[in-house]
Amino acid sequence: MRDELSKFLQKKSGIQGRLQQLESAIIDEKNMGKGTQILTQNADEYNIRGILADMLNVPAQYSQILERVLDNKLNYLIIDTIDDALDAINEIPDDAGEVGFIILDELDEPENVPDWFSASENRLGKLVAEISQTENIRERPNSIAINPDGSIIRQSGEIRVFKGDSSPGALTIRNQIEQFQKELDSIENIITKRQTELEKSTAEYNHQNENISRLEKECSDLSSQLSQARNERAKLSARIEHFQQNYEGSEKLYNDLQSQIEERKQDILEWNEELNK
Repeated sequence: MRDELSKFLQKKSGIQGRLQQLESAIIDEKNMGKGTQILTQNADEYNIRGILADMLNVPAQYSQILERVLDNKLNYLIIDTIDDALDAINEIPDDAGEVGFIILDELDEPENVPDWFSASENRLGKLVAEISQTENIRERPNSIAINPDGSIIRQSGEIRVFKGDSSPGALTIRNQIEQFQKELDSIENIITKRQTELEKSTAEYNHQNENISRLEKECSDLSSQLSQARNERAKLSARIEHFQQNYEGSEKLYNDLQSQIEERKQDILEWNEELNK
């Protein structure tokens, strides 16, 4: 059980290390400019809902597609009105770099949103409305067309292709983090269970050892008592043998005396007969 627990602890350590790498990677992937960092650190003051990437929730198999469709918009700030956006812009320094905003009030309720898309604000579905996956990438799309493996994206007037492996984006990394976190939670539950079982087994082992020690002491005490009893028995046997020898000597002496008495009686009878003549 200890070996099994050690393996789970090593696996947990490996996953924690991988999670740290992914968390660092997602920070690098966002690569927020100075202006975006300033505004996110003071989000409540500027009525900023958050960063787009943090407000989306899509299955792992679609995260890369969404990253390719939205591209750098994933780092845009979500804000309610144009006035809120302009107020925030006025507060950032001149060297703030590029800052992008998505204005929720200017997004209509979306239609034809892919089933796999989910966001904490429904209107964000407008960003991916009319996206369709199709084999016929030659046909001009109404909005955005993607081939089944997500390697070709076509919009009216443009087409983009992705060849070879590409670095995972923020959504992909976040899905990996969630997957690893679930695995980590599962392993921690197993470790907790195994530690409880080990503690129980250890307590039972210690209890059995205490019982064994107690029984060994009882056996030692019994062995000592038995040895004393044997010594007493030997002494008693010696006394019995000595008594037997004394008894036999006394019996012989008694028999000799009886014989002498009988002889004296016979002599007395003979003397009486002599006197009576």
